[in-house]
Amino acid sequence: MIERLAASLDPPREPWREVPARVWLDWRWQLRNTVHDLRDLERWGFIETGEGARLEAVVRRYPLRVSPYYLNLARAGGSDPILRQALPTTEEIDPVQSTLDPDPFAERDHSPLPGLIRRYADRVLLLTSSTCTTYCRHCFRKRLLGRPGEALTRDHLDEALDAIRRDPSIHEVILSGGDPLTLPPALLQRMLDELSRVDHLDAVRLGTRVPVTLPMRLFDHRLAEILGAVSRLWVLTQFNHPREITPVAAAAVELLRHRGIPVLNQAVLLRGVNDDVETLTALHRGLIRIGVKPYYLHHADPVRGTAHFRTSIASGVRIMTALQGRLSGLALPAYVVDLPRSEGKIRVPPPVTMEHFPDRTVFRGPGDLYDEYPNPVLPPDEPRKE
Repeated sequence: MIERLAASLDPPREPWREVPARVWLDWRWQLRNTVHDLRDLERWGFIETGEGARLEAVVRRYPLRVSPYYLNLARAGGSDPILRQALPTTEEIDPVQSTLDPDPFAERDHSPLPGLIRRYADRVLLLTSSTCTTYCRHCFRKRLLGRPGEALTRDHLDEALDAIRRDPSIHEVILSGGDPLTLPPALLQRMLDELSRVDHLDAVRLGTRVPVTLPMRLFDHRLAEILGAVSRLWVLTQFNHPREITPVAAAAVELLRHRGIPVLNQAVLLRGVNDDVETLTALHRGLIRIGVKPYYLHHADPVRGTAHFRTSIASGVRIMTALQGRLSGLALPAYVVDLPRSEGKIRVPPPVTMEHFPDRTVFRGPGDLYDEYPNPVLPPDEPRKE
């Protein structure tokens, strides 16, 4: 597979044009060469000369890290959707950001044990890592990125696993972070093996953006074997723009599916990235084409440092209403808002109203939609419950 991909790849842009294709597809090389330095971004033309000095205060608060693979997907221009997700801007520390909470969901308050978060009655979340292969600028946990003390430590892993084993009301475990696929393979294997032995778990969800930002990581046979050996495992990833759906990403997804692992997508509605009908149509059709089920379209959370990515809910509803007319049910995600004081995500329906009559229900919606649906004719001895 690597040979086939290597033969078909277009050469990467500068400064990696001379990197051989097989090296480019080596996840270890990609991690060794992740971009951290603003001066490199200036020298390579990803940001304007002199801009690095203005951004130093931003990266001191919110670190910079981006894989060469992901940065190579960008095109010139500050409005590029890849650059907007990957590179810092002064908007992240604009005074308007102070109106938002760095932890609006009070995850610290919902953490009975270090690294274990329980906001929901039947699910728990394990903060497995504070590291990602790329630090997305819209991350709703950007307060934790690059800060190892905030994630689950080896010392606390046994305590968290024991708490999950002893509580039959827990039916799902969500592995998040950071990115679980940045963990040492032995630690990830131990964690997954232990969870797979818990009888009362219905599912283990692994949240990762590796298929988007470093898909070649999944070409590693040991990692593939670790993931493929786990029953009830679901991988949830985050493609936000159709340009992220590359042949390399498609190959990574195919490896997961070949192991019997379902892959779902949780896109985020991001201003200046995908907040238009055409982009989201192309994104979700592209995902179905590579075997990824669109699951959620998240409304961007009210997190400090991300205010510039947020749209209005009214705008999201308009976009979703238009998508319903373009996409099949298989390709259509649920538009959801995570309310800080609510147990779970709220699905935001399109603006449709219903009027109920004894013989029919009348539907009215956007675009002067009007239709009548006949109610069933019940036997005379069966009273209506409407």
